[in-house]
Amino acid sequence: MFPWIIFITVITLILGYWKLGKNNLKIRFILGSIIAIIFSIIRYDVGYDYFQYYNKILNNTYDYELISSKIAFLGYYFRYPPLAISLFGLISYILIFNTIYKFSINPIFSLFIFICLLYLPFLTTIRQALAVSISFYSFRFILKKQLLYTIIFTIIAIFVHSSAIFTLFIYIIYNYIKPKYTIYILLGAVILYPLIFIAFAEIGFYARIASKFQDADITELGDGGGGNKIKWFYFILCVITIITVRIKKIKINNNLLSILIFGCIFPFLLGAHYGQRVGQYFNIYYLFVIPIIIKPFNKLIKFSTTFIFSLYFIILLNSGSSQYRKPYVPYKTLYELYDVNNPKFRN
Repeated sequence: MFPWIIFITVITLILGYWKLGKNNLKIRFILGSIIAIIFSIIRYDVGYDYFQYYNKILNNTYDYELISSKIAFLGYYFRYPPLAISLFGLISYILIFNTIYKFSINPIFSLFIFICLLYLPFLTTIRQALAVSISFYSFRFILKKQLLYTIIFTIIAIFVHSSAIFTLFIYIIYNYIKPKYTIYILLGAVILYPLIFIAFAEIGFYARIASKFQDADITELGDGGGGNKIKWFYFILCVITIITVRIKKIKINNNLLSILIFGCIFPFLLGAHYGQRVGQYFNIYYLFVIPIIIKPFNKLIKFSTTFIFSLYFIILLNSGSSQYRKPYVPYKTLYELYDVNNPKFRN
């Protein structure tokens, strides 16, 4: 736990919503980005799925999508699985950091929000994290209603992880669906979502979800992998965001709020585990929204917001504590990997 406490303390000091000297915003952004990247790519056995990726790449037994398979092959070819895992992360961060630097009104605080909300989950989802990053990168095309380019990047992301099909939903939501219409769409989703995901299963998309629907076993689905408290966090965060926008009359593209609404609903439709994975495609837009809604407030509120998100990161470290192996603690590095062919993973 101690390395993580040092990590989030340093990140908070560098990226928190306060001034540190003059004209050093770019330096702070670059420094925060480098720390986040290094801490991720040198990790070992951190992230719930890390050991699964490692063993599959080591033994050449992976069955991933086209692009993901090519990245995994590099780890197998060089007989060093961490190479592939690190590449998944490195590419993800480059895409995300480039996007927030280009489009956020406060890239530093957007980077801070990313680290607090999604950095740890990305250490687990790995392939999907890269797909989410590609989807997020395509925001530049969604913003300009460039459907062709959005489709191209969606296809690229699907070759990383099949769930990236949701990028097209984001295109539709951002350009055409205002918050007041989301209630009708969500009601329809409640009725149709079993049929939708059974259809997805036929093309290999989250087949376990569909099988549970077919077997009428949604109890396991609801608990799938834990995270029930986290889904309520995102629900409350979404409610607070919308209320703040309305009360303070903040100028913001309301369709961004529509994206966030969909993001907080998926865990209730699909269960906490799978719903949060799908929700990442939508929740990542908090990186744009939170800096916008926090801007009109005084220094005390901004400081408090920084502290709250830092605290959330620390709480998230203990997620999955009831499982047989905690996903994020203890933090270990590749320097503790003494035998690549016979790795020792946490129990």
